[in-house]
Amino acid sequence: MPIYKLPFASVFLVVFGLLLSVHSASAQSQANPCPAVGADTGCGIVLTVIDIGTGQNPCPSGQCITVTNTGQPAYDDIEDTLVGVVNNSQVPISSMVLTSPAGLPAFAFDGDGICGVSPNTGLPYVPAPPCTWAAPTTYEGPVLDSKGSIIGVVSFSNYGSGTSGTVNFNPPIPAKGGMAYFSLEESLAGATACTDIINNTLTNPPSIIAGGTAIAFTFTPKFGYTLAQAAQMCGFADFDWVQTITHIPDPNPRYARNTGGAFNPSVNGLVRLTSAYSG
Repeated sequence: MPIYKLPFASVFLVVFGLLLSVHSASAQSQANPCPAVGADTGCGIVLTVIDIGTGQNPCPSGQCITVTNTGQPAYDDIEDTLVGVVNNSQVPISSMVLTSPAGLPAFAFDGDGICGVSPNTGLPYVPAPPCTWAAPTTYEGPVLDSKGSIIGVVSFSNYGSGTSGTVNFNPPIPAKGGMAYFSLEESLAGATACTDIINNTLTNPPSIIAGGTAIAFTFTPKFGYTLAQAAQMCGFADFDWVQTITHIPDPNPRYARNTGGAFNPSVNGLVRLTSAYSG
């Protein structure tokens, strides 16, 4: 999921699109950390991070993050979404990589973010957030502590494609209840963590073939994604197999090249990689 750096974590998400219906939302809190903005009385989408896992011990599928669609309309009365984040994990979160489908460019910013102006009136939204932070794209929001006090700012990077971008939190969203909110283009209805796409996706147990020199397995991403799509959604260039050997039998079938007698000048050719090595 992906590239975790302690003590901070990066969370990869995939954003899906769907028009939202109008529905009232709760006041600003950890259940809905956004203030009222334009047509919204709170967040349209709330992403609650439960666990980030690690590369060695990923969080269980479906338990990394929960997604709440509050039913709020687009805050600009057209298409844009107010997004809240709650960090209930045990470590601060420094960034999220979000990806949307090609036909739904969530990062195609056009100036009507929550700190911008309404496309309907040409004036700031009523109501509007305080926007006392830097908001070069107008879509930025604040980082909040667990009590809702502003402690930092949200920023965006790597969003040139329009469909993928990094949401940065400075300082990182505090663990155990810290929050943030920001806005994105388009009407968005949900999100899926990268780990939910790739965790537990080996459809056949890895098997050793070809005399112990090769490993075969089947890796199929969930939700119908191809390998290339899953890699893109997770922010990877590609997938590769990484093997950790915890036990080597002795004698061992693996050999090293004994170039120039590097291991044993009395042995010509290959040398077995065990204590009982031989030619």
